[in-house]
Amino acid sequence: MATEKIWIAEPTLRESAGAALKREGFTDAEIESTLNSWLYAEYSGKASHGFERLPWLLEMIRSGKIVPGSDTSIAKNGFHIHISGDCALGYSAADLAVSEAIHSATESGVSFVTVSGCYPTGCMGQYTEALAQSGLIGIAISHSPSRVAPYGATSAVFGTTGHSFGFPSAGEMPYVYDSSVGAVTNGDIMKAFREGAPVPARLFNGADGAEAGSFEKIIATNGTFNGVIGVAGERHAHRFSGLAGSLELLLRLALLPAASSNRADNYSIFIAIDPGRFGDASAYRDLVHSLQDAVRDARPEHDGERVCFAGEQSWQRRSRGRSAGGIQIDASLHRQLLQEHQDEIEI
Repeated sequence: MATEKIWIAEPTLRESAGAALKREGFTDAEIESTLNSWLYAEYSGKASHGFERLPWLLEMIRSGKIVPGSDTSIAKNGFHIHISGDCALGYSAADLAVSEAIHSATESGVSFVTVSGCYPTGCMGQYTEALAQSGLIGIAISHSPSRVAPYGATSAVFGTTGHSFGFPSAGEMPYVYDSSVGAVTNGDIMKAFREGAPVPARLFNGADGAEAGSFEKIIATNGTFNGVIGVAGERHAHRFSGLAGSLELLLRLALLPAASSNRADNYSIFIAIDPGRFGDASAYRDLVHSLQDAVRDARPEHDGERVCFAGEQSWQRRSRGRSAGGIQIDASLHRQLLQEHQDEIEI
C-alpha cells in the first residue's frame, strides 16, 4: 500500500526538522550534521536513511541510546586518531572523523580514524565522497548491532556493516562505491513494514531461525526490528559472508583503544590516503577518470542501456534533486514536522 507523499522545499524542511531536533537538545553542529546526512540520503534515493529516521531517532533518545549534546573526546597517536563518545550522535562524530582524517592525511600522507560510542552514521558514501573531493582516497566502514547471519546460518553475527570506497577523479565526479553486507537494509525493512508491503526475502525470526513469513515475527512491540537478515549475494552469498567477516575484523581495531569499551556495539573507521605520496596526484586522478570512462564505454549486456560506474547514478540523482530544491516525504512525517515546529514556536 503506497503512502501519500508531499513535496517540501529544502529550506522549509531544514527549518522544521531542525526545530524538532533543537527541541530534543541537539547542538547546532549536531543538527547541521544530521540534516546534511539525511538530505544526502534523500537526494541519493535512499529515503530509509533520510528524514524517515526522525521518529526512530526520537525513540533512540527516549531509550537513552543517543544523548543529544553528548561530548566526544579525541586521542591521537601518530597517524591513528580515536574519537570516543558515550551514546553520542554518530552523524557529527563522523563529520569530525572526516575533518581529522583530511588534516592528518594532508600532513602525513595517511590517516586512520576510529570512532566508538557514536551512533548512527548514515550513508557511508557521503564521507568517502568528501575525502575524495579533498583529493584523497577514502575508506569508511561502520558497525551496528549484529543483525546479519553468515552464509549458511540463521543467527546474527555481523552488523549490516555499511562500507564505502571513494577515489578522486579528474572527471566531474569521484568514483564512490557504497554498500552494506545484508541482503536488505534495516531501513528498508522498516519502510516495508510502515507501508504494508510484503516481507522482504532473506529475513529470519531471531528466536528460532525460521524464515519470517510475517512482520509480527520480526518487529518488536515498540516498532523496532528484532529479526535476522541473511547475508547479501544470493548464490554468491558465501563470498559476501567472507567480505562481511573481513570488514568486521578491520572494524574491530576501533575496539582496541581503552576509551572504546563503553559502547562496543557501535563503532566505525575512516581511512584517508594521499595519492600524492606515491607520485603525481594529478596523474592518479587521470587514472581514476580513465577507469570511469572504460566502464562507461564497456559493451552493455542489454541493447539501449549504458553501463555506469560506481556512484554515478547516485551522483546524478543528487544533482537533479538539489536542482529541484526539495524532496518528497511521507504525509504523516510532514504532519509530525509541522506539529514539532508549531510546538517550538509556542514555546
